[in-house]
Amino acid sequence: MIRTPREKRCLMIGGINAMKLLTQVFLVCRRAYEQGSEGKLLAARMGLVDENLTDRLRIGYAERTLLGAIPVDGEVRDALRELGLVAVDGTLTIAKNLVVPIFDRRRVLAGFVAVDEAGAQRRFPATLSTFQF
Repeated sequence: MIRTPREKRCLMIGGINAMKLLTQVFLVCRRAYEQGSEGKLLAARMGLVDENLTDRLRIGYAERTLLGAIPVDGEVRDALRELGLVAVDGTLTIAKNLVVPIFDRRRVLAGFVAVDEAGAQRRFPATLSTFQF
């Protein structure tokens, strides 16, 4: 069950701080974009060819290998499933998507939007306000 305790002002799933988990997912995606070519090719196909822009936006890329570092069972996997990042069959729902971070006024990650090649968007967490990429 997803809950937001007022006293902590954070999204908790079981014993997992969902925002910390989403931040870790984003950092892995950002690193994958910086180090790989597949994400950059996808960005170029979507019209994002200016590297200065993609660096300023801090765009990431969700590789299928993202789940390799996470145990198959347990609280973290369950939290990712509840957030919608992992499907019932265990696959990554945002595989091969660009990941666009959304920061709050303090420059703290508030969530991200995953955008597939067709332009379909999914927000994480789902409670994040509407964002158009």
